[in-house]
Amino acid sequence: MEMPDIKSQIIELLANNPDGLTMHKIAVALGLTTYMLIRELSTLEAKGEIQIITVGASKLVKLTQH
Repeated sequence: MEMPDIKSQIIELLANNPDGLTMHKIAVALGLTTYMLIRELSTLEAKGEIQIITVGASKLVKLTQH
């Protein structure tokens, strides 16, 4: 079941954290499972709205600079 407006919530959260957030921090902040978060992030990344950067064992998510 898809949460309403979750993509907007992710974008807003990242806009308030310009240095980016780890996937774990985003999931905790929005109360999402890892599966739900990855599905939403994949869509946003495909649209070019975010970038996902591997930093060590973590993945950092940032808004794409327009």
